[in-house]
Amino acid sequence: SNQVELASSSPALFIHSLAKTVQANFMAHYALKQGKKSIVIIHDYTESSRDEAAAFAKTFMDSGGEIIDVVEMREGVYDNRPDLVDMRSRTDDEELLAELDSDLYLFSPELEIDIKLPLNMDAIYIVATGKQLAVLAGQMAYADISQIQLYGSYRWFDGHLLDDDGRYLSGARFATPVTSLNQPDQAILDVQNQYRVIWAKNHEITPLFALAYDTAMNVAALGTRMGLKGQDAIKTLSTSAEFPAISGNYYFDEN
Repeated sequence: SNQVELASSSPALFIHSLAKTVQANFMAHYALKQGKKSIVIIHDYTESSRDEAAAFAKTFMDSGGEIIDVVEMREGVYDNRPDLVDMRSRTDDEELLAELDSDLYLFSPELEIDIKLPLNMDAIYIVATGKQLAVLAGQMAYADISQIQLYGSYRWFDGHLLDDDGRYLSGARFATPVTSLNQPDQAILDVQNQYRVIWAKNHEITPLFALAYDTAMNVAALGTRMGLKGQDAIKTLSTSAEFPAISGNYYFDEN
């Protein structure tokens, strides 16, 4: 289920999901742990993106953060520079701007200077595909939005993030389910072969299938190889270092 609140119904339940709203909640807490207090959200026009943006905003604000602006990219519009320039202006530190304007008027009234204030935000959460972000990054640089942390979800991982050779992006870090590699390991190949034999389907296993498989194997390991049940099995989940899985080793935290 993608309804994460179901896990609170019983200590024997947990949610293992690829839902982007779940990722948004995680990223909101992650941003706060990194000291980010004020964030701008940029999302596209789809309902799914609005839901993800709303999930991030709610978690971030409920945990003490501030969403200082939200920009929605419009359908059929590929040049977002005007919207980004407006956002840049809306989020300026008005008190600092007033002070600088006053100083400029007093000491150099004859000069016409367009004052560029430093970014008044800690980071930006972007709900868009990697293809959209590759274009958006250059437009953000045009709007003088640079040298700032960007956060996002699995949407970025579509193979297009570096369409512009990373000209305006650097230091990307991903955590994504591994189900198809140029050189997959034997465990993934074994599962792939089993999948094709049992379901007579010739396509690759999906990330969601990999999570379901890993979950089932985890339960089997607890109940058979380790011979655990009840509270002992639940306790072992949170006290073990990590569990091997075809989608990448994982562990259970205190929640």
